[in-house]
Amino acid sequence: MTNKNFIPGPNGKFNDFQNTLIAFILANMSGWGLPVAAAAEFLLLSATAGKKKMRWDAIWAIILTKAFTHPQEVELLAARKDYEYGRKDDPTDTSIRLFITRYIRNNPKVSDEQKAEMGLTVPDLVKTLSTHVFVGNNLVGTVSWGEHLVHHNEVVVPGQQSKAKGEGVENIHVFIAFTAASVTDAPALDKFVFDGMVNGGIYKRVFGPEQEAMRAWYFVRMMMKGKDGKYSAPSEIWQSVIM
Repeated sequence: MTNKNFIPGPNGKFNDFQNTLIAFILANMSGWGLPVAAAAEFLLLSATAGKKKMRWDAIWAIILTKAFTHPQEVELLAARKDYEYGRKDDPTDTSIRLFITRYIRNNPKVSDEQKAEMGLTVPDLVKTLSTHVFVGNNLVGTVSWGEHLVHHNEVVVPGQQSKAKGEGVENIHVFIAFTAASVTDAPALDKFVFDGMVNGGIYKRVFGPEQEAMRAWYFVRMMMKGKDGKYSAPSEIWQSVIM
């Protein structure tokens, strides 16, 4: 899949996504060879009063009435952050992202077709990149300026004024990963997902309110023209906090 961040930003679309995801996991997880601990974790994620999904569902029902208070708006943001991200530093906690990382993303018993049905990023690009010959990559990216919940990234060849793609380049693919703002070491490359394509040397990334105060990490690869499927090596990673 080539959608931006596989979990939708707008809350309405996120609500649809999480409902589809949880229902699909419930219907199929028995065939995925998950450890015993996964069942208790899924119960916390999906069906524990006041926690994760049930916390989100309760506040989302209030928001849908359009008669909500500011504290309820704050609770919506907190409930989504807890449900979507959780706490990586707490092994007893879970979230949508943590459950996917622990039990789904690299599970050989979960097919790419099933991942697609759940709305997850299918790692076809990653598989292709790892098996094809790399060409050079002299692109450099920066967040040239930002505004509230938006990064304006510039991707250029240093010293080159033209923003046009280089000769033989079909597209320039952007990959992204997220960490807490306090993290200063770049994630491993396998933690990045395809996020979109550079257009005229610019990549504009719009974030959801639940991503505010996180750190976004980027790199780019060039997809070369022709039928041989060559991709460039990754560029240097760049990053900026989402404000």
